[in-house]
Amino acid sequence: MKNLVKSAFVALVVCVFAIPASAESLMIAPVNVQDTVVKKDTVVKEEAPMLLAQEKVTYTKIEVAEVPEKVAAAVTAKYEGYTTKEAAKGSDNSYKLIIEKGDSTLTVYFNEAGEFLKEEAPQKEGSALV
Repeated sequence: MKNLVKSAFVALVVCVFAIPASAESLMIAPVNVQDTVVKKDTVVKEEAPMLLAQEKVTYTKIEVAEVPEKVAAAVTAKYEGYTTKEAAKGSDNSYKLIIEKGDSTLTVYFNEAGEFLKEEAPQKEGSALV
């Protein structure tokens, strides 16, 4: 057991102190996945891959009664006291709803599972749905 500990200690000391300074050039510096190492000290930066362009979501106006129960329940839970004035279904199966409470008007977006996506103030001119 003593010989094993002694051998391990000697190996550690040799690794730490006996590595010549020139061995530093053999060490590999971490690079990003997008980087390409051309030579020892040359790294060419490549652009990160862009996400594929998403198709613009188009909305088709629907009757408020056609909004799925999950979406209607989510709107009621999140926006207590608001009433849904207009509704539209998106090409990605999301729902765009204009809701009102007194003078306050909001455009809200939910997916078909009733999960909140975003909220914004509606456009002033014409219908904000389509």
